[in-house]
Amino acid sequence: MRRRPDQRLAHVIITFSDADTANRAIVNGLSICHKRVSVAKCRKEPIRCLKCQGWDHIAAECVVTKEVNVCGTCGARDHWTSKCNQQGVTHCTSCKSDDHTSWDRGCPTFLRKVDELNARDPANDIPFFPARETWTWSQSYPS
Repeated sequence: MRRRPDQRLAHVIITFSDADTANRAIVNGLSICHKRVSVAKCRKEPIRCLKCQGWDHIAAECVVTKEVNVCGTCGARDHWTSKCNQQGVTHCTSCKSDDHTSWDRGCPTFLRKVDELNARDPANDIPFFPARETWTWSQSYPS
């Protein structure tokens, strides 16, 4: 595992064998090592290329910029995001803004892409796994 010696928190992805069990965990939470933890459904997200910062493809399939790596933080076209040393410089290649990075989850383009994905797959936008119970199709938690 890759973690710092002082790391105190982590995320874990658990797969359940059926929707009912997963939904119960979402509603009630889980106990792991005697600690109560909250549970949320993993939702699909738009695919963003880490090479050109474009949408709907991955770096291994990128044909947009064969010889260029576009930085997701500063927008420069000469290095990977992980190698960026432009302290305090941000540029989003998606919406051409200097207010945030290309990987910012508040980016208007990212949010639009999420809405488009949810329009194609409405079950992605609900907090539960659709099951027989009607409350699992709700946008809110049962009372």
